[in-house]
Amino acid sequence: MSVSKVPRRSVAHEVSALLDSTEIAELIRELDALRWTGRKGYGFVEQVLDAQGELESFRTFQKQPAQQRRTTEEHLRRFMGTRSGRKIGYARLLVDALDLTQVPRPLDLVLAHVWTSATWSARWKR
Repeated sequence: MSVSKVPRRSVAHEVSALLDSTEIAELIRELDALRWTGRKGYGFVEQVLDAQGELESFRTFQKQPAQQRRTTEEHLRRFMGTRSGRKIGYARLLVDALDLTQVPRPLDLVLAHVWTSATWSARWKR
């Protein structure tokens, strides 16, 4: 019996797909709802953007006519995809900025998925 090999998706592709997922969108909404920064109207993700010097670029992006009717979550999702490497870079920055003593349920689910995938991938390579 012949078994055809299906090419594996790259890790970057898997991370990109994960960042585009509804779970990440839900996580961003939950983090912003928690107001981890303590500043009204200034959400967690925006704090990370500001620390990277990209908050002004994000605000300019939000003002574009094509973005006018979108939500902040939609703006963030689209903004993260406008520059090569931005999704991967911000994934690490967002995780590093989290207070791990208060992990929201959506993040727990994402981390469980990533950990399971990483464990499976490590076993597969043996």
